[in-house]
Amino acid sequence: MTFFGPFSLDEHRLTLALNGEPLPLGPRVVQTLLVFIESNGSVLSKNELLDRVWGDAAVGEGSLTQNVYVLRKLFGKYYPEAKIQTVARRGYRFSADMNGSAPHLLTRPLKRTRRFASYAFGLALMTLLAITLGSSYVAARRPHATALSASGAQLYAVGVYYWRQRTAAAITKSIQYFRAVTQTDPRDARGYAGLSEAYTIQGSYHYGPLSASYALARAYAQRALALNPNSAEAHAAMGQAVDRPGSRAAAAAEYRKAIALDPNYAPPRQWYGQVLQQRAQYAAAYAQIKRATQLDPTAVSTLNALANAAYLSRNYTEALVYAQRTIDLSPKRADAQVVLGLAREARREVPQAILAYRRYESLCGPVCRGDAAALLAHAYASAGKFAVARQELHIALSSQYPHEGERTPPNLIVALLALGERSRALALVQSAALHGGLYANDPRLDPVRSDPSFKRYLN
Repeated sequence: MTFFGPFSLDEHRLTLALNGEPLPLGPRVVQTLLVFIESNGSVLSKNELLDRVWGDAAVGEGSLTQNVYVLRKLFGKYYPEAKIQTVARRGYRFSADMNGSAPHLLTRPLKRTRRFASYAFGLALMTLLAITLGSSYVAARRPHATALSASGAQLYAVGVYYWRQRTAAAITKSIQYFRAVTQTDPRDARGYAGLSEAYTIQGSYHYGPLSASYALARAYAQRALALNPNSAEAHAAMGQAVDRPGSRAAAAAEYRKAIALDPNYAPPRQWYGQVLQQRAQYAAAYAQIKRATQLDPTAVSTLNALANAAYLSRNYTEALVYAQRTIDLSPKRADAQVVLGLAREARREVPQAILAYRRYESLCGPVCRGDAAALLAHAYASAGKFAVARQELHIALSSQYPHEGERTPPNLIVALLALGERSRALALVQSAALHGGLYANDPRLDPVRSDPSFKRYLN
């Protein structure tokens, strides 16, 4: 244990406490602080920090910048004597009055490699990830929770690691690890809850058959609840499994149960906030999602949800900041480019918005071409480039939206409005309102908000 100011750092569990109370920091943030402490005031280059904190993981400097930002904000509020100084063209230097001996866990840089090809090597990685991720997601998060076995805790932590990436390959891996948890700990709800949440992502992201994926998600959530009706993870998983148009009240009830059982479990707060957005309770939604990011500052999907919540609340500068942080942490996350573009467009930075929409199109691929075209049509129309806007609208109208599922594409609605297609836009607004696929507070709908034909659906 290392002490400085009001803080105590447990280098074995990678947790940081303030006056004895654990702080909701991601393990990578604590690991960054650990490396700073080990440096004894020496200047650390960005590459060295990336190597010693992330090892083999393919991350950019934005992830490091985010961790430094979180630490600086924490020190500024509770211990101004601790400083992280930026040394121009060299890196960072940390200084603080240390009351205990510096830890010695990461004195040798980790070798960065491109990929892990073998399952055997993956098992070796599993132990490291369990240490670095387990403090946020395993039993240590709730002292009263039943502990997973040592191997089960490792498997579960790695499953969460892959689940958070949201890519098709990563979700497949998360399913493998969560399934292994159900074998090592068959009476614990968390393995089944993890499977449920993984299959929900598989269905909602169209990595697998929609109806089959959601059916599996519900079945595993029911199994988790049968094993432990007081599991926050199980209730959150059930909420995700039923969180679809027509059953969002049931989903919200499950999220509220999960939050009541474990107020420090971040995912249900994000998902409950998104349900509140659908109910046009934007201030409450923003508060829930922001709390989720405070509990888990490096959760990319939560940061992106916060950027979207800020946009819908018309906090465009905050939306821009959170969207950029999301991209810094996950440069290939396509939907973050959408929120970035929307915030840019709302700030009348249309050329930059168009660039963000083009990046979205490039990252997402052909499946998102229609959605990207609708976004571009609105942006080009806003810039007065109506010929190009109509070309993009034609692409949008002739494209399918499999990634939207059963929802009416909201970006197509605003593109039609921007180009004077009011009757067609109204028909889509009516359909979207009926099926719960429209954020009525979308700032791009402001021009028709007082129109009698649209008013009943937007207020």
